[in-house]
Amino acid sequence: MGGIRLLARYTLLAVLFITVSLAFNSLEAAGIAGGVTVEVVWVAKLHSVTHPSDLCSSGDVLYMVGSSGSPPDYMFVVEARGVDGRPVGVWSFNPTSLPDELLSCTFHNGRLYVVGVENVDPEGAPGDTKWAIAVFDKDLNLISYTSYNPSPGRDTALLVVGGDRLVYVVGLVDYTLHKPIESYRVEARDPETLELVRALELPGQPFNAEFNVATGQLWIVGSHGGLVKVDIVDSSLEHVKTVTLGRAGECRALAFDGDGNAYI
Repeated sequence: MGGIRLLARYTLLAVLFITVSLAFNSLEAAGIAGGVTVEVVWVAKLHSVTHPSDLCSSGDVLYMVGSSGSPPDYMFVVEARGVDGRPVGVWSFNPTSLPDELLSCTFHNGRLYVVGVENVDPEGAPGDTKWAIAVFDKDLNLISYTSYNPSPGRDTALLVVGGDRLVYVVGLVDYTLHKPIESYRVEARDPETLELVRALELPGQPFNAEFNVATGQLWIVGSHGGLVKVDIVDSSLEHVKTVTLGRAGECRALAFDGDGNAYI
């Protein structure tokens, strides 16, 4: 799928919850008092998610999203655990007889939002795949679910991000069918009803997205034409700027500090 591989064949054996205290030698070498030590507090084997894709937190509950099953039939799974590792709940759903996978999650204003793809062709051949979006309360009670085709071909919802007023979904759209996917779609949706507020399509492939609270902008990082690319849109999905770093590669990680500076 044009560089995006789904259903990576690995199994998450444990979730490590760590505590951090000051004490790294490297920080001391940099003239910073103290450092960082990492302590493993607990280890827990996941029982339900055999192909994990993402992890998010409500503050006192951890949510692992992905899929489970045997070829060629994989189903959506969300597994919830307390921050002490104790199992809290599991939700699963098998919308098709082909691999279905949840790929991203975020906890926003008391709700868990997850996105993924229905009807993943196990051989990666062109097929009719759909975006999937689900919303849960904190206890994994399903509030809303929808799946749909933004384009005629291989559509995949890759990322979900909470903003100040809206929830944003970012994913691939396929108008070429038998060619590599070359564009992606950003949707702004009402967090209560999931109603589509606005959509925008941009060239390239997205790998990560975050909402910059300091500026009220959504940043999407990835690649286009083999070059590193950053797209910036405002909260209403008006295009602000595209930055292409003149070097080959992909942006896959993104974070902001309190002043709104981006680290990629």
